Amino acid sequence: NYEEGNVTIKGGTVSTSQSNHAAIWNNANGNITIEKGEVTSTSSTAITNYSGGMVTVTGGEVTSTSRNAITNNAEGNVTIKGGIVSTSQNNYAAIWNNANGNITVENGEVTSTSSAAITNKAGGMITVTGGKVTSSGNTIYNTAEGTITVTGGTVATSGSESASIYNKANGTITIGDSSVAISSSNPN
Repeated sequence: NYEEGNVTIKGGTVSTSQSNHAAIWNNANGNITIEKGEVTSTSSTAITNYSGGMVTVTGGEVTSTSRNAITNNAEGNVTIKGGIVSTSQNNYAAIWNNANGNITVENGEVTSTSSAAITNKAGGMITVTGGKVTSSGNTIYNTAEGTITVTGGTVATSGSESASIYNKANGTITIGDSSVAISSSNPN
């Protein structure tokens, strides 16, 4: 999606096995919506939101076995309202927020079997209001001055040396009331 168009996946499979080429590339301010079907990559990111665009997942699966499932590269927005977003590659996240973009999980599942489910690399905002965010590593990894807000859903890690929410630098973490389920195998 090169400019400001709208792309909706309503079924089938969109995939790539070519290195450094996402299955779906949203270049500018366009909108990508995944309703059903699969967006997969075995050698790169499944979806790259390169600039200020919007990626919405309401169903289906977005997966990568070699990199991030979704990379939000700049000031764009990624909203998970259903479906599954996952990666199994070490040192990559199911959703990687690279700059000042916004990631919202309202429903569905965001998961990583080997690293963070969501990495917030800079000053972006991660909001979880529902759904499940799970990982065997640090589930939500805030590496800089970003903001993490959890008011619903489940955020959990199965890693014995990991945290459900890890704030590496001077970011802001806000946790809602007792209805929020945050769990970790790590007693520290």
